[in-house]
Amino acid sequence: MEKISVIIPLYNTAEYIGRCIDSVLGQGVDAQIIVVDDCSTDSSREIVRGYGERVRLICQPQNRRQAAARNVGMEVMTGEWFFFLDSDDELAEGALQDMLVAAAEEDVDWVEGAFKTVYEDRTVIQSHSKGRYSSAMEVARNFDKLNFSNVTAKLFNSRLKDIRFDEQIYFEDELWIMEAYRRVQTIKVIEKPVYIRYVRQGSTMMSRYSEAKIESLLKITERICASNPDKNQQHKAVYVALTLIKNIYITDFPKNYRKEILRKLFATGVCKMYCNRDVLPPLTGAMSLLLPMRRRWVFELLFKIPIHTASKLG
Repeated sequence: MEKISVIIPLYNTAEYIGRCIDSVLGQGVDAQIIVVDDCSTDSSREIVRGYGERVRLICQPQNRRQAAARNVGMEVMTGEWFFFLDSDDELAEGALQDMLVAAAEEDVDWVEGAFKTVYEDRTVIQSHSKGRYSSAMEVARNFDKLNFSNVTAKLFNSRLKDIRFDEQIYFEDELWIMEAYRRVQTIKVIEKPVYIRYVRQGSTMMSRYSEAKIESLLKITERICASNPDKNQQHKAVYVALTLIKNIYITDFPKNYRKEILRKLFATGVCKMYCNRDVLPPLTGAMSLLLPMRRRWVFELLFKIPIHTASKLG
């Protein structure tokens, strides 16, 4: 049995998938590489087939998006550990070996490393301090020192593979990582960058908010609020709700649509929940002070400032 299963969802990234797979093969670690193609229309599949038996290629019969591809990967994986890698990103040199060394201690649920994010004009390294958090209470107490925003740059113990991504929403990482948070006892953090993320114009990370994305944020908020959340989960729900509010105003949605979405959002109970304003960006922190008022007009007044200024404030 392979030590690590690397799960790579694939959709129309012919230009990048070779770099992605090569970064895994160059790790010097016994890894099962699972590529789940989501009905690509370019030459992505042919490139993957060129790797032969070194890569397991699974072709979805219809386009079901990234969440479904990740779920399929977890269903067929055989490794003791698993790692999610996007097909237009890559692993840093020695990443898997460094994470396996950190995971060697007994009963570690996941190991997380730093991101190196490459933009078109700059590179940013995002890391947390090295540490070991050895109980659910300690993990909860150090929530803000850990990455509970996405599932990448983390090596997960296979006992978490039964958690499923919601295939009906965008930002599916948010609910998956919150379910994992409920289960974890021990997390190790290493300071070294393990994941190289490329942000391109036109990528999912840079795309405008659609109604489907706004409604996904609403569903995430509803689900967290209904799950008897602790303070950290409440903070997450508030942050997601404020992300929804900001983007529903800086994007050109009809007034009646905004009104209905905010009505549903306020009905979730998120307005009464705790948040740690010390870790919020300036605009989001200001919005958190207004949220308990449950009044649309206060946000409409706030967003009278120029849209490009609101976007930069966070």
